[in-house]
Amino acid sequence: MAYNYQQLASTTLPPEIEMPPALREEVEYIFSVTYTDPDAMALKEFAEAAATVIERDGRSLGTYPPPQGHEGLREFISSELFSNRGSDISADNIFLTSGAGGACQVFVDAFIDPGDVVMLDEFCYHGSLNMFLKKGARPCHVSMDQDGIIPEELEKSIQKNIKNGDKPKLIYTISVYHNPTGATINLERRKRIVEISNKYQIPIIENESYADFHIDGPQLPPAMIGLDADDGVMHISAFTKLMGCGLRLGFGAFPESARESLAKVGFGVSPSHLTSMAVHEYLKDNKSS
Repeated sequence: MAYNYQQLASTTLPPEIEMPPALREEVEYIFSVTYTDPDAMALKEFAEAAATVIERDGRSLGTYPPPQGHEGLREFISSELFSNRGSDISADNIFLTSGAGGACQVFVDAFIDPGDVVMLDEFCYHGSLNMFLKKGARPCHVSMDQDGIIPEELEKSIQKNIKNGDKPKLIYTISVYHNPTGATINLERRKRIVEISNKYQIPIIENESYADFHIDGPQLPPAMIGLDADDGVMHISAFTKLMGCGLRLGFGAFPESARESLAKVGFGVSPSHLTSMAVHEYLKDNKSS
C-alpha cells in the first residue's frame, strides 16, 4: 500500500503564495527570470579552470568548506567591491550562497519575524517577495519612477508605519537594473536613502545582482554599502546572472555588527565548493574590471 504523504505533511508550512495566472502560462520568452545565453558562456575557459583546480586542489574537496565559503573567492569579491562598487568590505564580512536568492534568504531568516513590516520596491521581484511573505512579513511597497525608489515616498511611508506602531524592520531594493523595471537608483537618491535608513535605524538590503551587466554609458553610482558609515547596509550580488545560471553562486556582504545574528542561521547552506573553486580560478584570469 502506498504511503499517504499528504497526511504526513507539515502542518506549520506557510500559506501558499497566490501568483498571477499569467506567470503559469507557457510562453516563448520569460522576462521575469534572467537566463544566460549559452553562446555567450566561456565554456572552454571555464572547463580549463575547473580542471586546473581539481588537479591542483582536488584533495580539499574531501573536507567541508569554511562556513562562509571559499576564502580565495571571498577575497576576490572584496577586491571587486572596492574597485567597482566603492565598498571596502572585508572578505571576513562576505559569505557565499546558492545564488543571490540564497543570500536574500539568509538575511530574511536572520532578521524577519512574523508580522514585521518590510519596505519594498513598488514592483518587487516575486522570488524575493515570496521569501518575505513565507516568513510572515507584511510588505509595504514604496512608489518608484525611472530612477527607482523615491526617497520622499520612502520616508513618508516609514513615518506612517511608525505612527501606527509598526516600525519597519528592513528596506529591500534592487538598486541596479531593477527587475522588472530596469531602473537604477542614482547617486543622490542613494545618499538620501542611506540618510533615511540611518535616521530611523532601519537597515537596507540592496540587491545588485545585475551590476556586472554594465557595458557602456555613465559609470554606475557606488553601492549603498560603500556610501554608509553607520553599518546600516547589507549587500547581495551573484555570478550566476553573468557566468551561467546553473552555477547557482551568489554572495552576501554585511557590516560586522550583523555578524552575530547571521551566524545564528549559519550563513545558510553554502554552495558547491568545487563551483566556488572553479569560478575563482576562472575569474582570476578572465574578469575584467
